[in-house]
Amino acid sequence: MLPALFFFVPGDLLSAAAAELVGGFLTTGAVRLVYALVLLLQLYVGVLLGVAVTGTPTTALFDTAADPDLSRWVIVGSWAVFTVGLILAFGVPWRVAGWLTGLVYLALGVQAAGTALVGEVAGTFVAAAALAAAADLLSRWAGRPPRLVLFLGGFFTLTAGSLGLRALTSLAGGHVLHGFHDLMDFVTVVTTIAVGLIAGAALVPARVDREFPRGA
Repeated sequence: MLPALFFFVPGDLLSAAAAELVGGFLTTGAVRLVYALVLLLQLYVGVLLGVAVTGTPTTALFDTAADPDLSRWVIVGSWAVFTVGLILAFGVPWRVAGWLTGLVYLALGVQAAGTALVGEVAGTFVAAAALAAAADLLSRWAGRPPRLVLFLGGFFTLTAGSLGLRALTSLAGGHVLHGFHDLMDFVTVVTTIAVGLIAGAALVPARVDREFPRGA
């Protein structure tokens, strides 16, 4: 179910809203957060309607882990395919494909290394900070894509919208402990990404215009 719903899951909106709220942009952050939560609830209601129409018992709404039967290199390579799909979905120019792919693998690599060393939450924080800093630095050269475009691919690798949908559907299926565990993970990951994005932006020195210095 989740792969089909992934395009509609508002993980990017939730993380962006949290980043705006943490950064002090209260109005835009609150509006974006409410909009993202409404979208998530609509998906949740749609799942429940589908269950009711087909006569499927709600106990079937449980996230079960599948046995890992794919090579690690297949999984790594699949993120390049994901980036191509992202370009097609959002109409990003093909000349940006290399930059997007590089930052996707940067976010994945830093997150994987950080998770192995210091745990999932800290690894996600470091990955978000590295992504924000890299996108900011790369966008400063003439002819480079805007920061938002560079940021897009790596941002999607860290978002947690599907985790929120899993939490709601698990709760609807009567799996209360599992659902609340996913819900707490969802809140933690979204907040961690937001704080990491702001930390990464703060690490990069402010851009100085050499032709028209401040105060000239």
